[in-house]
Amino acid sequence: MKQNRILVVDDEKVIRELFLRLFSAKYEMDTARDGKEALEKLAARRPGLVFLDMMMPGISGMDLLKEVFKSCPGINVLVMTGVAFEDMKNAVLETGARGFIRKPFTIDELEKYVEQIFYE
Repeated sequence: MKQNRILVVDDEKVIRELFLRLFSAKYEMDTARDGKEALEKLAARRPGLVFLDMMMPGISGMDLLKEVFKSCPGINVLVMTGVAFEDMKNAVLETGARGFIRKPFTIDELEKYVEQIFYE
């Protein structure tokens, strides 16, 4: 059985709050404001899905993505960014992310990704 827990990693409080409002009725939710906090939360309890912003202070998004996969092999990660360059998208997908979402995104896009991860 897949774990219906989502970790949202984004330095923007409004994004973290949006995810909480959208999904907390149906999924167990957790948030992290930076890479260090994300890695601590992953070490404590593995979620079924991680939404990961690529542009945050501290650990770079790509370095954090690699660390996430190192600490939790095979985990489902969906990457979000407002500066989606094609080479970044390709690198993220080659690293093992399940998807790449460009900000601004729609609620329908988010819900579609979550449904695919937990119910496919």
